[in-house]
Amino acid sequence: MGESTILIADNDIHARMQIINCLNKLVDDVEYIEALDCRTALNHVIRDKPDLILLDLELSLIDGIQLIRKIKRSPNEKIRNIPIFIFSAIKDKSIVKQVIFLGIEGYIVKPSSDDDIVSKIANVLNKDEIEIIIKKIIKPQLNKIFGGIIVDELISKATVLGMKGNSDNEKIKLIIESICSDQRCIGMLGTSGVIKQRNEWSHLLK
Repeated sequence: MGESTILIADNDIHARMQIINCLNKLVDDVEYIEALDCRTALNHVIRDKPDLILLDLELSLIDGIQLIRKIKRSPNEKIRNIPIFIFSAIKDKSIVKQVIFLGIEGYIVKPSSDDDIVSKIANVLNKDEIEIIIKKIIKPQLNKIFGGIIVDELISKATVLGMKGNSDNEKIKLIIESICSDQRCIGMLGTSGVIKQRNEWSHLLK
């Protein structure tokens, strides 16, 4: 997804920066448009027709759900087909079901870890989720522990085993178990350290 435009509609600067940092792990040559309210966001949607929208539902001037309706009911087909990803603190199940029914691509509840955001948005950007998880999450953490060629060996071995899984979730689980059960990993981290690392990676499983 190169030379793309992503609209981030959120009035929380920390949330916007977190999203941008996560997206930078997934995409190159991207232009970010930031909006602090739904009316400004709608104007950008009409004028710029972004490739992806990340939206907080709790914005002013126009309700977030109203904004989604306006986008999905637009007479312009390109606007109607813009993927929308919700990043909101709202946990009300009825609201979540409502926006899913409107045709959003995904829903992330604030606060969420960078790894969780990267994992969930990868599919929306047509990225290989397993490749992203290995390269952007697991490998950097292993480099901090080992460094050098050992990390490549661990990942190569784990990836071969992981591909035996029947689903992406099962493949990720097999990759994690392969790394955590490797004697080099156990020797470096100890049993308690391996358990801690396995628990840290468990959120990657759906």
